[in-house]
Amino acid sequence: MLDELRDQAALVSTIAWQAVPSWEREAREHREILARALDGDADGAAGALHEHIASFVRRAFPEGE
Repeated sequence: MLDELRDQAALVSTIAWQAVPSWEREAREHREILARALDGDADGAAGALHEHIASFVRRAFPEGE
């Protein structure tokens, strides 16, 4: 199940990146999430993760297009 989820996420990411190259931004977001987690800031890491996912969804699936 996790392999399938990973594969689907990779497919969506690849398609979205073709439209809007955002991997550098996403790498920065990943580093922020990891840093907060390593600092023991669970709420901050969770918030950063939520915003990371939400911003990707907004870019990948813009409304009205």
